[in-house]
Amino acid sequence: MAWKDILKGERVLTLGEMEEMPNFVSPQDKGYPSVLNDMIFVAEEENNKLLGYSSYQDMGDFYFVGNNYIPEENRRAGLWRTILSNRNAHLENKPKITLVNPLVGTSVDKIAEGIKRHGGYEIKDYSQVKDIMGESIFTQLFRLPMYRYKV
Repeated sequence: MAWKDILKGERVLTLGEMEEMPNFVSPQDKGYPSVLNDMIFVAEEENNKLLGYSSYQDMGDFYFVGNNYIPEENRRAGLWRTILSNRNAHLENKPKITLVNPLVGTSVDKIAEGIKRHGGYEIKDYSQVKDIMGESIFTQLFRLPMYRYKV
């Protein structure tokens, strides 16, 4: 197979477009609060096959960033980093918040370690985020372990 036969690329998809993908699970079905209903998905493809994706939502003074999802059969060196870089290229320089919401087979501790390696720190109370979000948004998001990335 020649290099030109491998068509790699990034696609930006809305929730409606992602819902048409096989085996897609919506953010709310994964346990994210309903305030995260306008997420944008950044997907990596190869030969018209979805390899994995990440997501984000502009929340005004911060971005919510979702965890990367790469099915077991697509996991390979560098793909996680590519998806993360592609997602982050769409984000302006403002704070990012994520929630630890593991998929089956992934531990909370493993996800938290990865977040910490990339500069995230755990949010313990509202005082740590009151500069970027109102208390009602915090209450909705804080149902899951929350982390903030340094700008």
